[in-house]
Amino acid sequence: MKICAITMVYQDYWALSQWYAHYSRHLGSDNLFIVAHGADDKVAELCPRANVITVSRDNLAGFDRMRGQLLNSIQDELGALYDWVIRTDADELICIDPEHHGSFHTLFRDHNKLQSLFALGLNIAEDVTDTEMSGTDAVLTKRQHAVFSGHYSKAWAVKRGTHMVRHGIVLTKDATFTLPQGVYMAHLKYANIE
Repeated sequence: MKICAITMVYQDYWALSQWYAHYSRHLGSDNLFIVAHGADDKVAELCPRANVITVSRDNLAGFDRMRGQLLNSIQDELGALYDWVIRTDADELICIDPEHHGSFHTLFRDHNKLQSLFALGLNIAEDVTDTEMSGTDAVLTKRQHAVFSGHYSKAWAVKRGTHMVRHGIVLTKDATFTLPQGVYMAHLKYANIE
């Protein structure tokens, strides 16, 4: 089972560092693809073994539509090499409860007849009593507060030919998907006040 992960980022360095460390641990950094929205040497510096694709930032008209089309095209191409493509924003980490799934590989093996997977969303939050994080701390070892979020309960993994839109997928007559028990999307926007 071959799995990769892709994200698109513009100067969100703390979140990107968290994303890179998390998915490197689970998939290997050679299987990570980062679309840098504008030339930025710091992306490759923070993610030294990831595959960085740079796209122009000169025109932001229709950005959301352009971004979705671009990422769907790239994930389709990756789908020729990988069985599953994980696609999240840089501030989103997919977390698996080990009581339900031993790894990403077993999760995908158990759901291999489907075309896409969704996750239950959580906003991870820094509490006033939490200690400050250093630049290298793993956020999920330092934060204990979260709020369930319907907004972040969304699609995160697809096979080739299944396109994502907003927080879901394009529904076709052959679309198959599930929200497996014990799979969470940790949204980090509120996890680091700094």
